[in-house]
Amino acid sequence: MPRFLYILALINKYFFIYFLLKFDLYKKPKQKIVKNFFEQAGGAFIKFGQLLALRVDVLPKEYSLEMINLFDNVKPFPYEDVEKIFLQELGTTPQKIFKDFQKVPFASASFGQVHGAKLENDHIVAVKVLRPGIEDKVSVDFFIIDIFAFIADLIFKIDALPWKEFAKEFKKWTLKELDYRIEAENIKRMYRNTSVNKNIVMPNVFLHLSTRKILV
Repeated sequence: MPRFLYILALINKYFFIYFLLKFDLYKKPKQKIVKNFFEQAGGAFIKFGQLLALRVDVLPKEYSLEMINLFDNVKPFPYEDVEKIFLQELGTTPQKIFKDFQKVPFASASFGQVHGAKLENDHIVAVKVLRPGIEDKVSVDFFIIDIFAFIADLIFKIDALPWKEFAKEFKKWTLKELDYRIEAENIKRMYRNTSVNKNIVMPNVFLHLSTRKILV
């Protein structure tokens, strides 16, 4: 419920900004305002904004270029949450699994963040950890995105694809990003398929350390 109320408040805020724009009382490029909405909404909305940024057949060029900024780093979540996820998923803390584990992530995105680590055999790895509570946040976002898509199909029709289908496809592949076991299997398959080619370097995945919320 808090997430739903937050998004509703954000929508009201940007409807007011749109009203001010109509009367030339707000001086800011429309594409920046749209990007700011997705950025402040967070969760699945950032992913949806990233998808729109890549679809130049859906948005005007100036909007797509602005939305590219959504691929930049997102604020990381605290290391305490990382420890909690490790305890839930693997029953122990990162310090007891790795010889060295960097508490500060070197990359952070809308669904997870990545920490540098070293195994006991000194093998350097990247550890991807899912954001805490992201599943609940995304389920609320999906509901709101469906409403947006319904309204958009009535008012802002596009030639590329009905907004309803666009949202449906988006939800389908976004759900897969919430389960790192799917990503782990895909990496493992690509690793096997490219291992015979010396010109291609693929990272290996450590399945015994990877779970739904952790990918090593």
